[in-house]
Amino acid sequence: GDPVLAPYTPARWRRRSWELERDVCRSASLVITTAAGAASTLRERHAIPGDRAQVLTQGFDGRAHDDHVHEQGDVLELLYTGSFYSFRRSSALIEAVMRTPGVRLSIASINVPDEIVAASKQSGAIRLLGFLPHRDATRLQRRYDVLVNIANDDPCQIPGKFYEYLGAGRPVLHVGSERDGAAELLRRTGRGWVCAGDADELAGLLGALRAAFDARKLTHAMDLTSDAVRDYDWRDIGSRLDHAIRNVVGKQHSN
Repeated sequence: GDPVLAPYTPARWRRRSWELERDVCRSASLVITTAAGAASTLRERHAIPGDRAQVLTQGFDGRAHDDHVHEQGDVLELLYTGSFYSFRRSSALIEAVMRTPGVRLSIASINVPDEIVAASKQSGAIRLLGFLPHRDATRLQRRYDVLVNIANDDPCQIPGKFYEYLGAGRPVLHVGSERDGAAELLRRTGRGWVCAGDADELAGLLGALRAAFDARKLTHAMDLTSDAVRDYDWRDIGSRLDHAIRNVVGKQHSN
């Protein structure tokens, strides 16, 4: 996941976090991170040789049965599932949705900020679904037109929820920097759109998506099959981990 010494580490723990991180990186036969940015950070801090650091991302359960087939309705339905942290800013998205006719954002979360609760009472464009168990949330993701991801402050981080979205087979709207890890992954897979967290820019994009939705071209030229994101299926990731561990063990035996 994140390095032990992360941007949010309290000041009183930073020295000991760095020391723990250093000791682990020096002694481990294999250092695995879930994001390339984290791997780069650890290599730079602790001079880890290239062959001892690997990236195995988070993923999705490719065994999930698609028991909810997506059907297009009259409203462009957006869905956000997950938590709201201080480093995920949603105010611009909420404003843009409320300004765009024919668009509705549904939110499945256990900790909805007061301003979003107030917006849901003010406008039917914001709908609160409350807390959903993980299995129900992943099923719901496959039913919506667009899945919304809100970026973290740290550009190296890619939320685990993002990989679930890839597995849902629906396009993703990533609200954040063009240069962060999630935006790069979204461009690589070609399964959605990236937009800065600015209300005007988001409203403009939502208007364009609504027009494409009306023309039945929202996912035109997108490959939303599971084969296109097979690298992020837990089964594939597990196979690569098994290979990496066997390789390390084989080297140790040969020595």
